[in-house]
Amino acid sequence: MGGIGLFEFGSSTIYRILGGDAFLFDPHLVLQINVSRKAIFADELAFWKDAVDHSPSSAYAHVMYAIRCNTVEGLPRPGLAAARKYIHKAYAIDSKEKYVNHYMGLLALEDGKFKEANRFLNGKFP
Repeated sequence: MGGIGLFEFGSSTIYRILGGDAFLFDPHLVLQINVSRKAIFADELAFWKDAVDHSPSSAYAHVMYAIRCNTVEGLPRPGLAAARKYIHKAYAIDSKEKYVNHYMGLLALEDGKFKEANRFLNGKFP
């Protein structure tokens, strides 16, 4: 016989799963966590920088941050040099990731390295 019971206890709320243990839910704590994380969701650049910091082995997070380094309008941005750095880090993490190779190809095109760009953009990873 299952179900969820809700009981008020001072400024906190206790949820009790019938037949199981009760746990304390403090709305003040949730508010503090929410406020402390608000800055991370303030803009795309901050979000992806946090993703890189908390998932340093994620090539996808590095690429997404690199894209935002050079493209987010209306914000102070790290720029193309930082974007290149994070794309190369992403490639070092996972050289088979399609987004990594796409942006490595675009960088190679920008540098005039057409054969290298062709390999990246056509899935023939160097």
